[in-house]
Amino acid sequence: MPAFFGRLLARLAVLGIFGALARRATRRYRTAGQPTGPVGRTPRAVWPRRLRTTLEGARLAGRAAALVAFAGFASVLVAAGTTLTALGPRWLGIALLVVAGLFVAAAAVELRVVLRLRTLWRRRRYEEHLRRQG
Repeated sequence: MPAFFGRLLARLAVLGIFGALARRATRRYRTAGQPTGPVGRTPRAVWPRRLRTTLEGARLAGRAAALVAFAGFASVLVAAGTTLTALGPRWLGIALLVVAGLFVAAAAVELRVVLRLRTLWRRRRYEEHLRRQG
């Protein structure tokens, strides 16, 4: 069963990557008679911005993946800890609950980092939008 979920997550990730690439590759609608801009290779000034945007997205995705992993580990440890506290050796259940608490704390830290990175990313994109408009 875990292999099924692994394959499912891998397929969703691939679909997300190809979907993001397809959205980036589509052209905006242009009004007839308006200049289309330079034809051919992308100007050199655009590459650093694209690279920065790609790296920011990868950084945000990595942090989000860590958040999901910490939350998943915490939920599994809470389930195991409460079961063992009630049915098995109490010391082991308590130890698992303490470790689950550490994972919850790590997930909370990652959540704050993800939200902060997302806020900074949105602000930077909005500032770039304002600069391009005038």
